Formats: sequence, structure tokens, C-alpha cells
Amino acid sequence: MERKEKTHELKEIRDFYKFLMKSELISNELLRKIILYGGTVPYILADAKEAPRKFGDVDMYISSNYMAYLRNTLCDKWYFNMVSDSKDLVDSCSSEDYGFKGKLFGVDISVFPIYEEMTNSKLNTKDPYSFSPVISPTEIRGKSFNVEESQTNNPDYALFDTIILQNSNLQTFSRTIDLYGGKISMIPLEYTVASKQMAMTDPDRDGKKYDKKDIEFIHGHFSINPYIVKQIKKNSPQGDKAICKVKMRKKGEYFEINPAIYGDADIHQHYSRS
Repeated sequence: MERKEKTHELKEIRDFYKFLMKSELISNELLRKIILYGGTVPYILADAKEAPRKFGDVDMYISSNYMAYLRNTLCDKWYFNMVSDSKDLVDSCSSEDYGFKGKLFGVDISVFPIYEEMTNSKLNTKDPYSFSPVISPTEIRGKSFNVEESQTNNPDYALFDTIILQNSNLQTFSRTIDLYGGKISMIPLEYTVASKQMAMTDPDRDGKKYDKKDIEFIHGHFSINPYIVKQIKKNSPQGDKAICKVKMRKKGEYFEINPAIYGDADIHQHYSRS
């Protein structure tokens, strides 16, 4: 897949978040179901006046139960343009929703569903990043997709259902914050640091220079708990070792790999995870 250039300046990203939180074009109920993550978040939280890089898009998770609600809400608005919708890819083979990519207020966004799934391991409710045997926990999973945009008819695509964090749950993992006069959730910055550190070990990742700059910025502006970073790494198989359920169409052939180790599934050479 061709990688999109990072074209958005920090001012565009800041204006995007202000529109999102203050415009009342999206209901407060729906806003509170959105979970922000990715490289734009630390610069907005720090109220930075400048950034050492440009940005490709704003990343959002939303509970899978609200995915259709958000899509329908945005598609009805003049200020939103759909760029790529997973529903257009999977309707013929699956009823699952892997999110969408579009432009909101002129800024590229990627919106993917996030959900919890019960596992057989154990969780200490007092420490969502430990393995202590107290109750059967959930693991947090996210769905995403990539499509070969250079193909106009029946394009190749890959659908990913990936473990984000084992031995945790959304209630303890996401944080509600005040942002530009409204409330919205975000994934803790310790996860951003851990995720980017692990991603930098992936030999096929081409965004390492951005990861490095973001990690340096976070450490320079926030107090990061190294224990939480360590435990997130322990519970979060990512990068080349990510554990996925994969559905693909390649060269007209549809197949599934379930489960797959991302680096061993013959997929990272053709598709990069968002």
C-alpha cells in the first residue's frame, strides 16, 4: 500500500480538536465514546505551539457498539467526506465492522472499533497491568484495515483484528479528560510511549523517525511512569510480533489467517497496519 504523506501542521490539528470539542456538531454522548490515541495527542495535551514534525491523521478508537452510530452521524454532515470505508470491503464476506477513514473539518481521520474479549488468563483488579490471579479478565482488541488505493476495481485489502492490550479492560485503561471545554477519552501516554518503542523494533516500519520525535516530546513534557510502560509492553504484543486475526483479498483471492503473528503472516510486506 502506498503510504500517505504527513501533511497536516500542528495548527491544523489544534483547530481540528477545537472544532470537534466546541462545535456541537457531534453530540456530547457520542464524543464521550471516542477514545483518542496516536501521535497528535501529546502535542495537544501539552498545548504545544509547534511540533518537530507534520501529522498524517488523527487516530480515534470508538466502542464497537457505537461504530455504526458515529459513521451514520458523520456521513450525514457536510463537513465530513468518506475516503475509505471497511463496510464497502467486507459486506460480501463478513458483517463485521473494521472502521473507516475520512476527512473531518478538512483533516484526515482514521476511526477504528475497539472492544473487549474474555480470556482464560487472570487479572489483578487493583493493578490492570499485572498478571495476579484474581478474576478472569478481558483483553482489549482493536479492528483496522488497509486497502490498496491504487486499485480502482475490486482492490486488494487486509482486515486486522489485533490484540491491543492483554490482562486489562477499557474501563481501567482509557482516561476521561477535559479538552477545550468538553470531555473525551484518551489512551494513557504510557501506552503511546510503549507502543512507539515497540513499533520501532519492526524492521518494516517506515515511521520510526516520527516515533522517536514523539517519544522525546512526551518525556520532555509529561511525567511518564516507567513501571506502567514496562507492564504495557509485557501485555501488548505489537509491531512484528502483533497477534492478529486477518482477513485478506490478494490478487482476487480471499482467505483468512486466524490467528496470525503479524510478522510471519505474509501480510506486512503488502499491507501496513494503521
